[in-house]
Amino acid sequence: IKTVTLSFSKEDETPPSLNDVEAEFINGDEEVYVYVMFPENMSISGTYSVLNKDNYIVDGRTLDSDDSISLYGGRDAVKITIEGSFTLSDGDDLEIARMADEDGNLSTQLYKVLNMYEVESLEIISVKTLDKSHLEIEFNGELDTYSASAFEVENNGSTGIFASVSHKVDDGHSIITGALKSSQQLTSSSDLPDSLMIVEEKLVDDKGQYVDEDTINSFEDGYAPSLEGDDEDYEIFVDGEIDLIFDETIFEVGSTGTATFDFDVWVEGSKLTPATDFEAEENAGEITLTITDDLEVDDEVIIRVTNADYIVDGNDNPVNDFELTLTVE
Repeated sequence: IKTVTLSFSKEDETPPSLNDVEAEFINGDEEVYVYVMFPENMSISGTYSVLNKDNYIVDGRTLDSDDSISLYGGRDAVKITIEGSFTLSDGDDLEIARMADEDGNLSTQLYKVLNMYEVESLEIISVKTLDKSHLEIEFNGELDTYSASAFEVENNGSTGIFASVSHKVDDGHSIITGALKSSQQLTSSSDLPDSLMIVEEKLVDDKGQYVDEDTINSFEDGYAPSLEGDDEDYEIFVDGEIDLIFDETIFEVGSTGTATFDFDVWVEGSKLTPATDFEAEENAGEITLTITDDLEVDDEVIIRVTNADYIVDGNDNPVNDFELTLTVE
């Protein structure tokens, strides 16, 4: 007897709630745009479809043959375009009829009256430094049109647009990474720009609106500190102590000595054991590393930090990776 295993998937049987529907509008020059956002993917065919014009009354007006309705981004939102001399105001009503979700579940409510509100211009949530030549700009929504010329950066007495920009969307927020031209680049990991300006009528959101002109003077520090100098700038003697200097003040995460566990140290090819053969701790904004294992003149010492957890700046940015190869004097 042959055994056959069948698998079944149960469709969603929960009806959509019209209480969770939201609506916004934009008054255009010759058209009005209404955006209706549903709490889940909805039906797009039949009487109870979100694309059925008969299911909407906009401020007392039914949709006619000149008006149109289309999906907006996915099956959980629609865009209604109303033609002619017609405008909306904050608080105007949108009446929606009974609708079904994509699994055919009908809303328990036969209709719902919503208040519509005008779409607000996108705003910048944060601007963060990433390194000497890059800023990261996060908006509270999605951009459709963007360019390097939409931003002006002032720093070091010089003002200019980005050299280039890249764009990604994370959880509905547009994130722009802008490359600074040489004249506006940061001088160190603790440096912040003087200002960032959004240029008028250069950025367009995903609803077709220009992003308002704005000037930002507050910045987040996301620029990781770096070790200053290289092999030629450091010396180590038989006492095993060396002070490591960074391009900004350094702190330890947790208790004194946790910095030890960010280091890998070798002497003459043998890897030392943290907290047994060497220790490291913050000292006046620098890191003092002490090798307690016996050293001899001409020993080769390699000091390396990779993916630091405990050595950070004042904004908890871990130090960049570094490596020193020194000869004991």
